Amino acid sequence: MDFSKQYVRFWIVIPILLVIGFLFRSTIDVYAYTSLFKVYPPTISYILTVFLFLSGAGYFLNRKKVMLENMTRFHIKTTLIGAIICLFAVIILYFKNKDQSRIKEMSDFPSFSLDQFLALSFTAGIFILFLGFIIYVVNTAITAFFVDEE
Repeated sequence: MDFSKQYVRFWIVIPILLVIGFLFRSTIDVYAYTSLFKVYPPTISYILTVFLFLSGAGYFLNRKKVMLENMTRFHIKTTLIGAIICLFAVIILYFKNKDQSRIKEMSDFPSFSLDQFLALSFTAGIFILFLGFIIYVVNTAITAFFVDEE
C-alpha cells in the first residue's frame, strides 16, 4: 500500500473513527452556561467518517491529475487536525461524564468550566474542518478545470 497517495491517508483513518464510534455509545451532556447539549459520539464519528471517505474519493478520482501540492498538504493537515480536536473533545467529555472524579474542572478559571472549554475546542475543530473543506473544494475545482491529465 502506497502511503504517499492522498486518498490512502484519508481511508486509513476511517477504521479508527468507526472503532471509536462503536466504543463510546452513551450520550454526553455538555453544559454551556444555561444550555444543555446532548452529544452522541457515534454520530460525530460517522459524520467524520463520511467526510474523510468523500475527501479520499475525490483524491482517488483525481489521481491521474496533478493537484496543487501546497493546497493538498494544507487540506490534509487541517482535516486531520480538526478531526483529532473534535474526537479528543468528545472522548474527554465522555470520560468526564462517566466518572466525575477522573477529570476535574479547571480551577484557574472558575467562570470557564471544562465543559465550555471542550465545547469551544469542538467548535474550533469543526471550524478547522470547514476551512480544510473549502481548500479541498477550491483545489478540486482548479484541478478539474485548469489542469490537464498526466
